[in-house]
Amino acid sequence: MAQLVFQHSLWWILPILLSSVGLAILLYYKAGSFSRGERWLLGGIRFLLVFLLGFFLLSPMLKRQLEEQEKPILLWLQDASASVVLHKDSLATKAWLRDSTSYYQELLTEKFQVVPMPFADGLLDSTSFNGSYTNLSAALQNAQSNYYNQNVGAAVLLSDGIYNRGANPLYAAKFFSAPLYPLMLGDSVQYADLRISALRHNDEAFLENEFAVNLDIEANGLSGKRAQLELRNQEGKVLLRESISISKRDQSFNYQFFIKPEAAGLRKYSLSLSPLQEEVNLRNNQASFTLNISNRQIRVAVIGKGPHPDVYAIKAALTGSQRFKVTDHFGRVPGKETLAENTLFVLHQPSAAQMQAVLASGKAFWLLNGPNTAQEAIRAFLQQPVSDQFEPTAARLNTSFSLFSIPDEINALTRSAAPLLSPFGKLPAPQGAAPLFYKQVGNVVTADPLWYYHQEGKRKTTVTQGINLWRWRIEDYRLNGSFNLFDALINATVTYLSLQENEERFSVLTKRKHRSGEMIPIKAHVLNQNNALSNQARVKLVLTNEENESFTYGFSKEGKAYALRLQPLPEGIYRYQATAELGEERFLKVGNFEVEEVALEANDLTARFGLMRNMALTSGGEAYTLLEVKTLVTDLLDSPRALPVATVKTKTEPLISVKLFFFLLFTLAGLEWVLRKYFGKY
Repeated sequence: MAQLVFQHSLWWILPILLSSVGLAILLYYKAGSFSRGERWLLGGIRFLLVFLLGFFLLSPMLKRQLEEQEKPILLWLQDASASVVLHKDSLATKAWLRDSTSYYQELLTEKFQVVPMPFADGLLDSTSFNGSYTNLSAALQNAQSNYYNQNVGAAVLLSDGIYNRGANPLYAAKFFSAPLYPLMLGDSVQYADLRISALRHNDEAFLENEFAVNLDIEANGLSGKRAQLELRNQEGKVLLRESISISKRDQSFNYQFFIKPEAAGLRKYSLSLSPLQEEVNLRNNQASFTLNISNRQIRVAVIGKGPHPDVYAIKAALTGSQRFKVTDHFGRVPGKETLAENTLFVLHQPSAAQMQAVLASGKAFWLLNGPNTAQEAIRAFLQQPVSDQFEPTAARLNTSFSLFSIPDEINALTRSAAPLLSPFGKLPAPQGAAPLFYKQVGNVVTADPLWYYHQEGKRKTTVTQGINLWRWRIEDYRLNGSFNLFDALINATVTYLSLQENEERFSVLTKRKHRSGEMIPIKAHVLNQNNALSNQARVKLVLTNEENESFTYGFSKEGKAYALRLQPLPEGIYRYQATAELGEERFLKVGNFEVEEVALEANDLTARFGLMRNMALTSGGEAYTLLEVKTLVTDLLDSPRALPVATVKTKTEPLISVKLFFFLLFTLAGLEWVLRKYFGKY
């Protein structure tokens, strides 16, 4: 239905009409060179032309409602992890994916909007088949989140069904908003294999304590065979040798052994299973791990009015490492002995007396402000007003945070997790504070620091304006099947508070572990004599590998800090020596990090066709092999469930843009000129 609307009052029609009549009469009423009939004809054309021109000056608009058919969306989820192209027929699979995928996607565009979505540990920008991990659950959840409330008709999942991160994808498939159509890749045959299937240990250990290592070994199709397990340190010394007798076709073994660290620093250990003749895959017969052996134990005291799930979550995150010794002091003010023997304090909703005692100690602390906190103590500490009313508040990561490294996946975790309970309104912070998270209200990310770090003099402090961090830990397990992300965040916070690096005025920041094949970011900070960040220094880094080969790199300036991005390095432990020259002053920082080759994708190459069929069944779809891809395309094109959506859109355009009216004006003007010429008078 079309409707004519005007941007000016229709009362202007009357003067336009009178002007058109007047101009026609003025030109042709007394034009003696034309006959009466010619004057009427020419005058009529001139009247119509002038009237239409005046009419279009009123800016008439044509308003129409148009119905459009929007095709349903087809998500094309392509597993880009390494295991997809490591099985026996990997070359044929890779060639098919390279040469045929776009062809079948093109066929499906007849009915669908096809959206390619490669994934490995999460969604990727391209398909490279070098992903070190596979997280099917996260891929489905992210795809659903990206196309929430849109017309997703179906999802094709090209995968071998092998996952080594995240929760069981069957749960994510059950709640997926569209039917899944797995296109099963890989080889589902179980070949004879002896492998290290799981390795569990702490990342940190204390020099004076033994640490435990738990090892799971699986044997398939090797009944009656014998193998040998060896554990060696980085110098090649054998620390453990164990004989394994396999008595069943499918058998599992579990070993726990304890190692006494020989020296402080980053130490590497290697495990190996002797290869058996019947095995096809020998990549999974070896594993290695590293531990950071510390000779300084960090003592942390948790202080508050009483137990809380946050306290449990923080203690659980810290006690996983021997580097931290955690005690709690509920309902009482810490005495001189407690204040003296602890490195730092975690204040969870403290009383005024508890907070004053810690402030007087001069030591570092982490304050979590909640409804039960003594608000007068908070206001006195911040020297700014803070509301004593609390509201649910989402946290949004400050992507330019640079005090220390945190896992990139923290951003996705906090976006998915339940909100914290934080003070209502504006959140104050001292000048020079470094926000880790900002407060988000609804869809608006504010400039108020929800969680920040600050240093005044020699004391470091962290303030979290909210409680219920335990929900983040639960969400981490729901998304990833572990607490690793949450624990890494808590460990990084406590480690930052315990270190005295800024007192040395030069700090170097990088993760302790990096994956092979990835760029390695390193940041550095230099403080001038006024304890302010300075970028006037000359900063260099000398990197030494396990063969004692050294390479020199220069840092570039990044704001008030320094940054260096190393190209991917081979597997191994690297030592670095960083120097900074600021005027006549010289600073030195030494450390090390590991580049690990992640071999999880090669550990188990048996495709999980049964899992993928169950995922299809629970979501309302159907599973297909690579030989049935044409049937998959036909079924999708014939599917009655994936239907287009009719949308009605209102389109408003100037009437003059309609070509018919433009040609009418052009024709009238031209006709008058032609007739005057024809009648012999122009």
